[in-house]
Amino acid sequence: MKKYTLLLLFIFATAATSNGAPPTGQIHVGWAMTSITPDQPVALAGQFHKRISQRVESPVYATVLALETRKGKQSLEQAIMVSCDLVVIADTLQPRLRKMLAGRLPGFDLKKLFLNATHSHSAPVTRAIGWDT
Repeated sequence: MKKYTLLLLFIFATAATSNGAPPTGQIHVGWAMTSITPDQPVALAGQFHKRISQRVESPVYATVLALETRKGKQSLEQAIMVSCDLVVIADTLQPRLRKMLAGRLPGFDLKKLFLNATHSHSAPVTRAIGWDT
């Protein structure tokens, strides 16, 4: 449900802030999902104390939604949204990802690559945290 809400917000925000008429053409949608579940015990995020996983109760995923508007074979608009089942995505990740993808997605404006964390309080820790041991 959260993913559909984000998609609708994205569509309405894009339509509300566009200059002029929205592009007309066919919309193409691509979707993929992969598990990012660790295969060994890890520290879990979302609490003020250290928690180490003992088992996997629910897998965590990275889900990608790619949108493109085309008129014939011409691409008019593109956007890629990546949602990760994590508590947070570091501010430094998006610029690093854009730099890594530079030149690998011909014709794609990397400013239209969006990252989102579902804010799961049972997801693996993704950054160093100074817990007392």
